Amino acid sequence: MKSNSTATESKFTRNGLDWTKRSSLIAGALDIPGHAIIDGEVVVIHEGRTNFSELQAELAAGRQDRLVYYAFDLL
Repeated sequence: MKSNSTATESKFTRNGLDWTKRSSLIAGALDIPGHAIIDGEVVVIHEGRTNFSELQAELAAGRQDRLVYYAFDLL
């Protein structure tokens, strides 16, 4: 997921889908002044490891409280 931090905050998947509403808690945490592109990955941690099936379940249920954003590039 890429975060484009501007006056109009937007979150996009690697396929270009706008997930700003689906990840509003993460979007709020990345609401910083100025312009930046923050590239990272949304994951769910289960028993100390990332778990893709739990991520899918959380997203399907519309829950966000277990989502974690790992930022790995700031452009």
